[in-house]
Amino acid sequence: MWMVCGYAEARQVLSDPRFSRGAAAARGLAGTPTRRVRNPLERTHLPDLVRSQLVVGWQEASRRIVTSLLALLEHGDQLEVLRQRPSLLPRAVEELLHHDPHPASSLPPRLATEDIDVTGTLIPDGAAVVVPVFAANRDPRAFPAPDTLDITRPAEDHLAFGQGAHYCPGAHLVRATMRAALNAFLALPAT
Repeated sequence: MWMVCGYAEARQVLSDPRFSRGAAAARGLAGTPTRRVRNPLERTHLPDLVRSQLVVGWQEASRRIVTSLLALLEHGDQLEVLRQRPSLLPRAVEELLHHDPHPASSLPPRLATEDIDVTGTLIPDGAAVVVPVFAANRDPRAFPAPDTLDITRPAEDHLAFGQGAHYCPGAHLVRATMRAALNAFLALPAT
């Protein structure tokens, strides 16, 4: 199994369709061959997709709201900047998503469907690749001062929701929920 921790490498693995994912990748890890599906989303999949968005999307939004509030409370200077400049809320949401160090923010493993060069390292056909998003989002080669919470920083192209074909379909739900929750929190009297 390979672990890709750099930002550039993670972007390549997440956006390259030659890396399969999900149940197929899990079957491949168990030794069962995987197969490529040309059009995996069919009408029969829609109820499951909607159900997963309602359940998983709300769980992820709740977790992100809690970690965002904790981060703002731990970085009172950033909370004060946000209170003084509420127009920074969309940028703050992106920075909080980027900054979230939760190890559970790793994505499901991918399987290489052929030999693939990832920034100079050959990933062999059939190899499993794990992308810990929290590590890629903290790559100093891609993000200046990656461990510093700075809600005034221009929104970077973080990987909190994956990339390319593997982009989380619930990302907009999580962002909208975070904006609403943080907006409500900012409306509370400061103590």
